[in-house]
Amino acid sequence: MVEPEFGGRITNLSRIRGQEWLAPAHAPLVARAFGEVYIRPEMGGWDEMCPTTDECIGFDGKELPDHGEAWSRSWEVIQKSNSSVTLSVDLTSRPLRLVRKIDIAGNEVLLSYAIENIGNSSTPIFWSAHPLFDATEIVEVVLLPKDVINKELLATNLLKGTSAEHWISPGVFINRVELHKSNKEKLSISWDNQEIPYFGIFIDNGEYCFDPVISPQPAIGHKVSEKNAYESGNIEILLPGQVKQFELKLKLEEV
Repeated sequence: MVEPEFGGRITNLSRIRGQEWLAPAHAPLVARAFGEVYIRPEMGGWDEMCPTTDECIGFDGKELPDHGEAWSRSWEVIQKSNSSVTLSVDLTSRPLRLVRKIDIAGNEVLLSYAIENIGNSSTPIFWSAHPLFDATEIVEVVLLPKDVINKELLATNLLKGTSAEHWISPGVFINRVELHKSNKEKLSISWDNQEIPYFGIFIDNGEYCFDPVISPQPAIGHKVSEKNAYESGNIEILLPGQVKQFELKLKLEEV
């Protein structure tokens, strides 16, 4: 289930007769405006972070709001069918058009993204996936091709009221994450490192979210803000008219 008017948020991701993977909202979804604070009762599901995650002063001195802009905007439905939907949003904080197509085939979901520079000058492009997965029944988190984070990744093992965030160093590549539930369901997310070179993971046991959550965050800019990524040189610059394309592949199965 996708909610175009609420940031294009994905609000349901489950197998038939399976458990819901996404953390639920704890209040009805309401329209939000550019610059509003992301931490709010109705947060949950899967949002897209663009053009930043953390609030920051951008490369040009412009203030970018908490968790970016895309989540707070109504998206336009470009195409839809029984098995796919394409949404688009034009940002105001950066001259960028973000397009996301969702294709469903059996137990697999393909998220295809395109970011286009629709302005007249070059601009950095920051995007990060921001799913909030309900971590209550998640018993194992696996990073591939090898686990390079020697930290606690289960939200329910953190102290209540705390959270943690871990980022892989640039040049060290993760291209797949698997989440395993106690009922033997598994969700895997995979991507191409050439398209999406950075990866972080956020885990929260009640500091910001109502429920324990795990948020794997494949990204095209390193860490959590345009400012960090731009100053470290770990971000792409798009010329006017140029388009950046990338994909996430999701698979839900019982093992």
